[in-house]
Amino acid sequence: MTLTLSDSALDKLRTLFDSSKYRGLRVAVEAAGCTGMKYMLEWATQKGLEDEEVVYKEIPILVD
Repeated sequence: MTLTLSDSALDKLRTLFDSSKYRGLRVAVEAAGCTGMKYMLEWATQKGLEDEEVVYKEIPILVD
């Protein structure tokens, strides 16, 4: 898996991430409207059965 975040995005995620509330940031692609697909980013409280979990510069990322 390849994931790249800018320094400013990473700084913002660090300020928002609360490990007492969240397991990590879930990244997913879902079907949507006439364009076909959309990216989803949300704080996840638990890991899904098929999620791949990686830590990117201190931020846990769950990939659907």
